[in-house]
Amino acid sequence: MTCPPRGRSYTLKGPVPPGERDYSLKGPVPAGERDYSLKGPVPPGERDDSLKGPVPPGERDDSLKGPVPPGERDYSLKGPMDGVTLCEPFELFNLLTQQRGGVSRLAEINHLYLIDARERHDYHTSHIRTARNAKTDADGAFVLPEWVEVDGMQHVVVYDDSTSSLEDPGRAVACAQVLARMSLHPVLVVRGGFQTFSALYTFLRTEKILYTVTELEKLKVYPAEIVPGLLYAGDLNQGSDSSILTDLKIRAVVNISQGDALESIFAHEPNAVLNIPVDDSVTSDLYSSFEKICSFIGSKFDLGSRVLIVSRLGGSGCSAVTIAFLMQHFKYTLEEAWRYMLKCKPSMRLNTGFLQQLSDWELHTKGTKLTDISHSCF
Repeated sequence: MTCPPRGRSYTLKGPVPPGERDYSLKGPVPAGERDYSLKGPVPPGERDDSLKGPVPPGERDDSLKGPVPPGERDYSLKGPMDGVTLCEPFELFNLLTQQRGGVSRLAEINHLYLIDARERHDYHTSHIRTARNAKTDADGAFVLPEWVEVDGMQHVVVYDDSTSSLEDPGRAVACAQVLARMSLHPVLVVRGGFQTFSALYTFLRTEKILYTVTELEKLKVYPAEIVPGLLYAGDLNQGSDSSILTDLKIRAVVNISQGDALESIFAHEPNAVLNIPVDDSVTSDLYSSFEKICSFIGSKFDLGSRVLIVSRLGGSGCSAVTIAFLMQHFKYTLEEAWRYMLKCKPSMRLNTGFLQQLSDWELHTKGTKLTDISHSCF
């Protein structure tokens, strides 16, 4: 006699035990459930949900549907580059050179987490200022750092030697995908990697690995880069610092402040300084100078010269003039120029008088006022 196979024999028909589905009853699969009649291998990297069991500790049970809580990523939105995006070298430059109260923001523990994804010997030879070398396991796979709370970082940036696309299966993209699992913000991959960045900003290359808080606070703070390789915005002290002018190859300055202290610095270059003696006050008139300023900057652009716009503290006057130029040169609306400027220079602050004058400038450049300056974003 042949013994029956062990386990339940589904060839023996009978009532389905309580709690089990009768799969002999065919019909459409209810919405939200997987059709297990469609068999096939589980794609690499996906969980085989046909293997039922409790959700492992620390993992989300995605079968519990509901709105994603604020601050958490919706993991139902899948994509190979979810949470990873490219950034331009000048965007990293601006993150490295931001200041608060005249002190480098790199001293703030959660401002920037910069990762060098190159091989260890390349990192030790030279890397970008304050970058940390990515950690890997015994098999060479990238792993999350133990000493940094990635989800608490405002900016997470990764670079390798020369990655220029997210389709490039390079080290930067692989590392960024690991970091994106924890980061609450998109992880940025620097276009062109170390090769491009270090060629543009040689003065930010270093071999130094560890910094004290005091050393970070004393790092040189550069003006914000607005138009890559052409236009910068900062304060009067930066406009008077010969090392900054040399590093950034500045050839002309627009000075929005009283005095002509910058004339002597550019004495060897005629017509290199445009002085606009205006105070940072709601009653000051900048509007009447916008045309002259834009013409001056445009003429320098035509020569390929880099221009630095400064005001006494690098705040309202400097920012207003920069926005006015963006509106005139790139045909931006006031809101478009404002948002672009804020991305480059988050410390930007405008007084209400200058904001109103920019609204009038929009009428001049666009023929109508397209931006509502009463909006809370202003």
